[in-house]
Amino acid sequence: MNKNIRIVFRVDEKEAEIIEKEEKNYQNRSEFFRALLRKFLPLHENREVQIELERLRMEIHKIGININQIVRNNNSELYFQKDKKTLEDDLKKIIFLQEKLIEKLGEL
Repeated sequence: MNKNIRIVFRVDEKEAEIIEKEEKNYQNRSEFFRALLRKFLPLHENREVQIELERLRMEIHKIGININQIVRNNNSELYFQKDKKTLEDDLKKIIFLQEKLIEKLGEL
């Protein structure tokens, strides 16, 4: 990719100090600002993937809550056979969603 567009902007002394400190972790100042852009202003082409990743993360979180409830019931001796089936189904779903996450991460 040809990077021939130059952007100039002003900062105050404190901001300049922060930039100088943080940019040491990068090859140069340009790489530092590109990393910031990628983190805070995702490219449109990656935005759909990021939305899907967030949806998958939330779904896995909900499954985790269900698993915690089943385990709590089990520990309280309120365990039902249907809980075992639900737990097995949830674990299969987590494996499937993890595979989708890995696939989506490969698209980034």
